[in-house]
Amino acid sequence: MICQVCKKEIKSNQALSKHIKNKHNINQQYYYDLYLKKENEDICPTCGKITPFLCMSKGYQKHCCAKCAQIDPNVDNVFRNRNPQINKIKPNNKAIFKDVDFTCKICNKHFTNNRCIVNHMRMHNISIQEYWLAYQSNKCIVCKKETKFLDAASGYSQYCCAKHRNLYLYGVENNPHKYDSRRIDVEQQRKEFERQNSVISYCEALKLYGQGWRAIQDSINFVNFAGLKYIPKSELCKIEKYNEIDHYRNNNKEQNLVNFIHSFYNGKIITHCRKIISPLELDIYIPDLKIAIEFNGVFFHAIESGIDINYHLNKSLMCREKEIRLIHIYEFEDFEEQKQLLKDLILGQDDYPKDDFNKNNFNNKIPKPKIIYKDGRNTIYGAGKLY
Repeated sequence: MICQVCKKEIKSNQALSKHIKNKHNINQQYYYDLYLKKENEDICPTCGKITPFLCMSKGYQKHCCAKCAQIDPNVDNVFRNRNPQINKIKPNNKAIFKDVDFTCKICNKHFTNNRCIVNHMRMHNISIQEYWLAYQSNKCIVCKKETKFLDAASGYSQYCCAKHRNLYLYGVENNPHKYDSRRIDVEQQRKEFERQNSVISYCEALKLYGQGWRAIQDSINFVNFAGLKYIPKSELCKIEKYNEIDHYRNNNKEQNLVNFIHSFYNGKIITHCRKIISPLELDIYIPDLKIAIEFNGVFFHAIESGIDINYHLNKSLMCREKEIRLIHIYEFEDFEEQKQLLKDLILGQDDYPKDDFNKNNFNNKIPKPKIIYKDGRNTIYGAGKLY
């Protein structure tokens, strides 16, 4: 084998590739095109597109893609048997055989395949990223941060994220054409489903019957539709029967509170009653003093568990209508300090903050729900600010 540039004898194709690169600073494709390439060797016989360059010993690939190799009548059965994946390719699979429209701005050569574009850039001794940086910016139009490289035919993205793209195009973070129409269609389908099948949604059942019936939700036959759980109205009798009973759940902190109140108060104490502010439940109620106590655990009273942001405020307002003083005690508060404040209140001394609607729902000013606790997993909205 002889080098066509300097006429030096070379032993192999691999040695020739190294020789032309080190001695003459020429890449394989350029050398092959100049001295070894046959006429129309890089043209696909099926579609006429440019085929990718393989190496010095093999030259150009015969077909531009497996799709063309499959439909080429000149491909024999032996080749098909050796390449079974060709027979599995569907001609209409647009995801695999996606055409691109790219014209090199250096030499005005046209390409319809990403792989061919990358190989072509090697002939110009630059990478595809370097090529695009010479003709476009890799900075976001909105925030000027660096954007991602998409592909050989498209170059760099104009936006660093989808939010900035929507802000630039529509003025809002979410694409209104994509999400609003889909949301409206889904809501219409859900309403039609509720009307035809006589069901109510899981969230609606929580608003109507409170949280307590979730203890028996395993016995209820739910229906799933469009990503939501629905309860047939024939199953609601189970929830209504459950709510008629004053259930007592074995909660250590609530039991501790009940035992603590019994230690200094001899009057009647009702636990877990749903008849006073139906369908909601009061954990502890002292009817003679018209004082109710709610112990709110972090997990079950977080919005991530399905609690509405107005849940604690609405409960305080419902007790206010019944002239009941409701005290919310949250799990993240100092439990011993809250017990002492509760004891003083029951014995006639009110040391709670006057402006805290969580502890005194008789305030004239009704607050809005506020976030009073937040960690990595749970967010709790209180009946206003917690002082």
